[in-house]
Amino acid sequence: MADASHVSEKRLQVHWWAFLILLGPLAVFYFGDMLPTALGNSQLVFGEVALKSQVDALELAARMRYVAATLLYWAVAIGVLGLFLFDLLTRHGLYSRLMAAGAGVVAFAIFVLLSINRPPWVASYRTYELMGADLFDAVLAERRVDACTGSFPFRDGCDLEGAWFVLETLQGAMDLPNVASVIALILGMVLALSRFEGAPALTTPEGLRDEAGALAEAQLTVRRYLYCTGAMLTIGMAQLLAYIKWPHGLIEDSTAADAYGELVMSVALFRGIYFSVIILSFYLPTSLVLLKRIRDFNHALGKSDDAVTEPITEDFDLSHPGSAQALRSVLAIVSPILVGAVGSAWGMPLFN
Repeated sequence: MADASHVSEKRLQVHWWAFLILLGPLAVFYFGDMLPTALGNSQLVFGEVALKSQVDALELAARMRYVAATLLYWAVAIGVLGLFLFDLLTRHGLYSRLMAAGAGVVAFAIFVLLSINRPPWVASYRTYELMGADLFDAVLAERRVDACTGSFPFRDGCDLEGAWFVLETLQGAMDLPNVASVIALILGMVLALSRFEGAPALTTPEGLRDEAGALAEAQLTVRRYLYCTGAMLTIGMAQLLAYIKWPHGLIEDSTAADAYGELVMSVALFRGIYFSVIILSFYLPTSLVLLKRIRDFNHALGKSDDAVTEPITEDFDLSHPGSAQALRSVLAIVSPILVGAVGSAWGMPLFN
């Protein structure tokens, strides 16, 4: 293994081409955001649906579950941003910091532009429009929100909005931390491809030691950001389910309730797969580049006459599906699908 003091004295530096990996998630975001409205129906109408008695209490329960899930997502998003900034400022040199900052700004701008500039045949939509805007209006419009009574300094006169005020305010406040934290997760994994500044060639003992230290740190970084991404997008699925299941428990008519439940399950399945594809879009190219570097390192080490370090094990290689690390990686990738399926089909206390 590389000497710890030798490794800690050096800063990491990433090559500019590593940031091309950002193109994969951006493409997934673009097409994944268009598909629901391009192939779905954003004008879905349920018509007159009878609601259960004690509708105010049931709606308030659903509202507070949504607020709880949103607060949890905010907390995780802030934690992810903190982790990324800590790694960037403590382990990487000035060049990597500037490249990461520039790539982050460009990626954020592209996210915004892709959201605004849609093809003419793709309409802008809100998630509740795919679920039946009239049903959401029947559930939310006439509910009381204390912040709208005039005694709170948030928005005087919003009493006519009812619980729409909660939904619109919290969903709008999620946009910035949502995009920023996802970009931070992608950049954090991309930065795992860094090498130590001024690292010698692999033909020298010093170069082998540097590469061994960089690869060991890279694998830890990839695992850390993979697990963080899986956890964050899983909580994102929980927040989405709390959102789209908001009216479900208030529907009296069993036929309408069953139809809405099927819709919830379908939307949750799509979003779960969408989130998992986002993870794969940057985890897979990063792991393949690291796999190539590890094999090059082990090959160079085998040709060296100096036993300066040990061979690096490919502990993130999904070609060994029986390993514990591979199973954990697969679970992190598919966790949004699993949560979407379980939360929509059988329900969890946070969603129902």
